[in-house]
Amino acid sequence: MKGKGALWLWVGVLAVFLAGGAFVGYKLWKRQKNRAEAQRWEVTRVFTLTRELNGSQLEEYLANENEKLDRYEVLRPVIDDLDLVAFWGVADADAALVMLKDSAEFRVGNEPNTILFAVSDKDKEMAGRLGQAIGRSYEALLLRDRLRLPPPPPAGFGE
Repeated sequence: MKGKGALWLWVGVLAVFLAGGAFVGYKLWKRQKNRAEAQRWEVTRVFTLTRELNGSQLEEYLANENEKLDRYEVLRPVIDDLDLVAFWGVADADAALVMLKDSAEFRVGNEPNTILFAVSDKDKEMAGRLGQAIGRSYEALLLRDRLRLPPPPPAGFGE
């Protein structure tokens, strides 16, 4: 009886060891899979500011530029040009617009008087294409804003 009990004890220890190893292997596999899905490729472009801005001015400037970047007239042409609804597999253009707003931003640069334009995506090639398309659309918006004539003064203003 003593030999059979020791044998069953070793079989039990081996079964627990195998089950524990399988569980740890499964958890590591899930972790690696989640990390691969969460990995995003980022494309950045550095811009030098024409004038020096302190901390609060820089934050206000970045907030203003990010608002311009998130405008419908900047991002919607990118969605149509790159067919992001089909590429990302989302329901409609509004869902793609939300995802696109999350993937592009202006940030503080590493060097003084610089800002970064950063675009990220899970697909490396798409990140580059997004960066180019958003950059072109954003620059077109800035050009339209510069060329827009100021409104005429109210009647009787110059008299």
